[in-house]
Amino acid sequence: MINKKLFTGLFLAILFFLTPGVYAKISVMPVRQEITVSPGGMAEGSYFVTNLSNEKTYVKINPRDWFKLKENTNINIDSWLEILPQEFELKAHEKKEIKYKVTLPQEVIGELVGMIAFHPQAPKGAMINVVFSVSLYVIIEGTEIVEGEIESVDVGNREDKKGNRYFYIGLGLKNKGNVHLRPKIKAIIKKKKKQITSIDFPYGWPVYPGRVSGYVGDLKGRPLFPKGKYRAVITVDYGRSEDILEKVVPFKIDKRGNVKKKSKKLKKKEVIKGS
Repeated sequence: MINKKLFTGLFLAILFFLTPGVYAKISVMPVRQEITVSPGGMAEGSYFVTNLSNEKTYVKINPRDWFKLKENTNINIDSWLEILPQEFELKAHEKKEIKYKVTLPQEVIGELVGMIAFHPQAPKGAMINVVFSVSLYVIIEGTEIVEGEIESVDVGNREDKKGNRYFYIGLGLKNKGNVHLRPKIKAIIKKKKKQITSIDFPYGWPVYPGRVSGYVGDLKGRPLFPKGKYRAVITVDYGRSEDILEKVVPFKIDKRGNVKKKSKKLKKKEVIKGS
């Protein structure tokens, strides 16, 4: 099932390029920032906003909490994030630096996550005023816990819209720590000791503390495997070598290319923790 937020974003992007009168002519960089700050500490940074149109525009900034640990429930984004200016004008094709300052309370732990929306002013007659949002992740130094658990692995076949079957691997990853994980997932397919192929899973989607996210890698457009016994060596990399998870999943392929053994729930002893 297509993620509703992703579908909405794609729909608005198509409208922007194909429909006259739609107004969304600014860009903001970087679209994501991840910084580390000590409890009670302070950090500064910048966003760069560019007017892509031939007319001046007026922009308002609206930061909001995106994710909070229960331990940080009483810490709202207005108390730790200051952005100046929050309202400004951009001339045609002008680029402006917008500075921010993060000031943390002493009792905060894990991480704070904010989503910062830039609202360009829509001219008269505009059909849609598209908001440009960027994310800010603040890791609280010395309090972070990195702990991931591979909850399940699903190996099987799917069909595309034309009825063509292809091989896929699905992985359920639970975040048992207190900071988000943004995993790089790769599967190497082996038959006996020989590597047959590899699958790089799409990268970019985070899994937040206490939640489970599903990730899928596939060989769409590739021939099905011939009959035999195989192994999928799956690695989940959080960005630090000590936090890499690895799981080996054996499976069989019948003479029609079907996966005979599909899913496997992992035992507690197979959970690998990082710190």
